[in-house]
Amino acid sequence: SDDHWGDDWAGLTWNWATSTWAASPAQRDLLAALAAGRVYCGSLAAAPVALDLLVDGEVPMGAVSVSSLTSRSLAVTAAALPAGSALQVFQGDVDYAGTGGLSSNAAQVASFGPADLNGGGQATLTVDTSTSSFLRTQVVDANGKVQGLSNPVWLLGSTPPDGIPAPRQA
Repeated sequence: SDDHWGDDWAGLTWNWATSTWAASPAQRDLLAALAAGRVYCGSLAAAPVALDLLVDGEVPMGAVSVSSLTSRSLAVTAAALPAGSALQVFQGDVDYAGTGGLSSNAAQVASFGPADLNGGGQATLTVDTSTSSFLRTQVVDANGKVQGLSNPVWLLGSTPPDGIPAPRQA
């Protein structure tokens, strides 16, 4: 859990929890889900929303896919997205570890309200993958305050210089 008992830092309340998409609550399955990046987080002060990503029906959130395809199908999930909230999809350039600053270059590429999602809280969109990028989602409330974040999925045109860790391979 990332709950910090409501500590306030720079006007932000730190009351977030991390959730995993694990095969079971057994420690080995939880650790495997963490290693694979199958995690999302959300504010404990907001309604819980389960977040997930799936590319081309086979590349899950947290994974890295290497492909020459110039467009891919991204299924986003925001199960139990509250009325007035939105699921935003961001895409950004890949920054290999240690080569860039700490700020994100991600830009919003889509936004879905509860009515835009199917009964399972899902929507699908086509994303441009002509250059290597990452995709992630976030949930914002009616005031635009971030209430939840997904881990990204990485879509690369070539294998990175140091390879891909086994738990992240799609």
